[in-house]
Amino acid sequence: MIAIGMLPGVSDLIVVTKEKVLFVEVKDHKGVQRPNQVIFEEKIKKLGCEYYLVRSLDEFKQII
Repeated sequence: MIAIGMLPGVSDLIVVTKEKVLFVEVKDHKGVQRPNQVIFEEKIKKLGCEYYLVRSLDEFKQII
């Protein structure tokens, strides 16, 4: 994806609603963020956007 212009570490999902934009990284119960994902999260939060690391469908449903 980087070859086509995607930023390294970009979240798996970007949810756009009328009120906000959410960036969501999906991991299983033992998955950890790669260093470039942590950097992306920090950049997103500095911009005032919401970033979530979710580990289940139920957790995702609670966020949206």
